Amino acid sequence: MHEDRSISSGPIAGALGPTASGTQSSLQHSAATLDQFADSGRVERKDKQLRVDLLQATMSLELWDRVSAKERHIERVDFRYTIFSNCYLRGCQFVECDFTGAFFVESNLRGSTFEGCKFDYARFSRTLVTHSIIDRSMPGYENVQLELARSLRANFGQIGDTEGANKAIVAELKATRVHYHKAAWSSEAYYRKKYAGWSRAQMIGKHAAFVVLDWIWGNGESFTRVTITTAGVLCVLAWSIYQSGWPISRAVSTSVPLFFGV
Repeated sequence: MHEDRSISSGPIAGALGPTASGTQSSLQHSAATLDQFADSGRVERKDKQLRVDLLQATMSLELWDRVSAKERHIERVDFRYTIFSNCYLRGCQFVECDFTGAFFVESNLRGSTFEGCKFDYARFSRTLVTHSIIDRSMPGYENVQLELARSLRANFGQIGDTEGANKAIVAELKATRVHYHKAAWSSEAYYRKKYAGWSRAQMIGKHAAFVVLDWIWGNGESFTRVTITTAGVLCVLAWSIYQSGWPISRAVSTSVPLFFGV
């Protein structure tokens, strides 16, 4: 009689059973997880050249990789959530195009103009782009303005465009002030729902600090306020030194290096 060496039951099966069951459960979980994702349907346009003008086209959720176009007229085109990577779009005229959620990375848009275009939640990285977006294409809501201004500020800084970075900083500060004020004091339903209780108290503090710093030195962007504040502090230092018994001329001359830590 042969001994039954099956492991379908007994202590060995008991030891392996949970492992096999766990593996099967893991596979089922992985399959279930994969079922939760579907193909986005993103169309890829790679190493292409745009040779015609575009009018009322839908090109949303696409990937433009190393696409080039020069002096093309592009009007009322839907570019929502499209990625522009290493593209050369020079001297093009974009009119009433929708760039909501679009991402421009390492692209050249030098000389291109944007009239009536929408840039809500758009992002820029290491991209040459006109400053006119800040003047004529900022989003309507200040919190969305803030996000775009920050992205442009970082982008201009990456490419060494000081003028553009400074312009974006001014736009960012304006949007920040309005956003803090509304988050702290507005009766709009959006803000009262998002900022309630402790969150609202924090925004009140941020708004107060922003206003005080803006009044004192313009948050670093107002030369006049910085000059006035500096002069006021120097006068206080000089007066303090003079009150301690020093001659006025010595007090004034000492206050300057004392202020600058020299």
